[in-house]
Amino acid sequence: MRRVKNRMMATHRVRQAKHTNQRRHLLPIPGFLITQDTELEIELSPNNKIKILLMKRIYFLSTVATFIFISACQKKPEVGGTSSQKMANEWWVQLFDPSGALAVPAGYHGHIATYNSSTNNGTELWVDDQGEIWDFKVKATADPNNLTFSANQAVSVIDNYNIKVTITDGKIIENGGLSKNGVITDSIYMKIEFEDDPGTTYVLKGHGRTRFAEDDYH
Repeated sequence: MRRVKNRMMATHRVRQAKHTNQRRHLLPIPGFLITQDTELEIELSPNNKIKILLMKRIYFLSTVATFIFISACQKKPEVGGTSSQKMANEWWVQLFDPSGALAVPAGYHGHIATYNSSTNNGTELWVDDQGEIWDFKVKATADPNNLTFSANQAVSVIDNYNIKVTITDGKIIENGGLSKNGVITDSIYMKIEFEDDPGTTYVLKGHGRTRFAEDDYH
């Protein structure tokens, strides 16, 4: 009887030892089971599948965000201005006859513009009165270093009104003018003669537009 008992106790110890060894090798990792042979068996529950899908999406979004951040930090190319940008502006001007009297109604200021030509070589400047003074648009020869311009019998490109226009002593003076409300701005000056009024040299002069509504005349 004692031998049987001893054998039973020995068997129990062996089983207990085996059970203990198994417990030492089994790791309770959610979703994973590591056996004594160190084989990895994946048992995915629906919740784990959702978690893995979410992790993939988070990884993808993180990668995209990193790429956008790196791209945003790259230096942007500098966009240069036109060759005659110092001479390009909108202007409020008045026309004076040879005696110095206004050739337009008192208080009237025409809105004209000067801007770069398509050649962008710094030697050409459009002078465009936008139909507010005499209705002309001619290409003048410009000197951006001295801010001067002129035109000799330049043909206006206004449809059905291709008169010749001569401009002399054209110049832009930086900070040489005052706006309607006293803001310091550039000024423009030119002597101008029109083909359809030969022999009469007018003076067209004024100041740069500030683009403040209170400084506009109309």
